[in-house]
Amino acid sequence: MGVNTTSVSWNELFTSLQQRLIDGQECATTSFYTEKFYEAQKYWSLTRHVFTNFLWYANEDFMNSLSDSDRAFIMECAQEAIDYNWELADQSEEEILKQLEDAGFPVNDVDISVRRQLGEKINASIKGDIIANCGEDTYNMLMAAWRLSGGSRGRSKMKKTLRWLDVNFEAILMVLFFSLMILLVTVQVVLRFIFKTGFSWGEEVARLLFVWMSFSSFGYLTRGSRHVRVGFFRELFPVRTQKAILILCDVLFLVFSAGGLRAMVQLCSDAWRFQDMLTAVPWNYNALYLAGMLGFFMMVVRNIQILVWKFRHWGDDLERFVNYDGDYYENNRICFEPKVKDVLELAEKEAAELLEKGE
Repeated sequence: MGVNTTSVSWNELFTSLQQRLIDGQECATTSFYTEKFYEAQKYWSLTRHVFTNFLWYANEDFMNSLSDSDRAFIMECAQEAIDYNWELADQSEEEILKQLEDAGFPVNDVDISVRRQLGEKINASIKGDIIANCGEDTYNMLMAAWRLSGGSRGRSKMKKTLRWLDVNFEAILMVLFFSLMILLVTVQVVLRFIFKTGFSWGEEVARLLFVWMSFSSFGYLTRGSRHVRVGFFRELFPVRTQKAILILCDVLFLVFSAGGLRAMVQLCSDAWRFQDMLTAVPWNYNALYLAGMLGFFMMVVRNIQILVWKFRHWGDDLERFVNYDGDYYENNRICFEPKVKDVLELAEKEAAELLEKGE
């Protein structure tokens, strides 16, 4: 790799850099800043070649003894802790890099292609040692943890963003349209009954917002298998047959959603071609039809997600296979819902108050 490496005691590292006994060193960004290596180095290169993992452990017999809901709760807490850890690490690194840049210290963000070449060489050189000393299962577990974290920080942020959108997209749209509708209707009522005036377009726009809110819920309900369904007939059959029936229903629902999407695309095309306009506002009818197209499109996407989930979890118990309300997704908490830790803190507070009252 074009360098000669040597081992230096951590306590002697700063002095070795200062006296030019060594030309550089590798460590975490936080260590680089807290140890003030920037006083002895000319620049800092972000190679991001080290993945430091902190594993949490649980007794397998204990985990297997828990109910599915309790096990899912523990896994949700663990995932929240992992996400929060990465969030704190990102925040800390960004703050340090900003302070270095503000001070005029050169920071090099190494190109991703170079980092990949570096990673391949490092992995090839240490893979054999890890397997020889720790076993192939340990190596595979570490690589799986690395991939789960996003591999590199850039991919981690992208994966986190996509996961956030997967959970929150429709919910945020529903809240947004509902809030705008309530605001508009409230203003309209105040203007009409107090000031004896109002917007001529207020009622029609409020109806449009209601339509957009309703169609935005299509994907939200589909993702969590929340649509109304009757399970009496299905529950008469064995579990494997029930799973097959559920998959068949999802396939039929996907066909229906695709048909609805095709119909809405045709409506949008016709409205644009013939320039159909709304009554109270100078808008094309696509202001209405696009809501339907969005709703059916998200139903298609969510139906595909559900089918992928069920094929991957065919061997699981029926509750996890059905995944009603999305309870078994890795992260199913929308952004404006309280976190698990907040719920626990509230429960502890209420319990303490009850104890004080002697109840």
